[in-house]
Amino acid sequence: LNLLERSELSWMIAEETVVAPGPAPGDIKRIPTKALLFLKRSAVASPASFKAWVADFAAASAKTYAGARVTYALPNSAAYKDDNKPPYDAVLEIAIQSDTAFKQAWKRHGPATLRYAAMDADMTASRGFLAHEERVIWPAIK
Repeated sequence: LNLLERSELSWMIAEETVVAPGPAPGDIKRIPTKALLFLKRSAVASPASFKAWVADFAAASAKTYAGARVTYALPNSAAYKDDNKPPYDAVLEIAIQSDTAFKQAWKRHGPATLRYAAMDADMTASRGFLAHEERVIWPAIK
């Protein structure tokens, strides 16, 4: 059960890139544990350099967390015009199919992952959390 702070609940229209597909997401017997990093660009990073850095960060994460599903999402610029801005500048997801494997990997690599995040992200405005993936199976409509 995740308890959400309603004041921080938001939607982001984004385009996701799969860097490492990891295990098949449809395996109901193995619900992945994932780290989600909602990143805000630091004041010193340009939008273009930040996008390139996010792609590099995701690629480095795919190498660090071998076998994990690693994706990143960037806001869809067509959806944000004028003063309408996305809540975050990028989302990085690292999902590992076993809770035990995730705990071991995060214990070993988590601090370095957060240091990498601090290179170009504003860590005071960014957010992150660990979660178990939830799957909802909707009943068939007749």
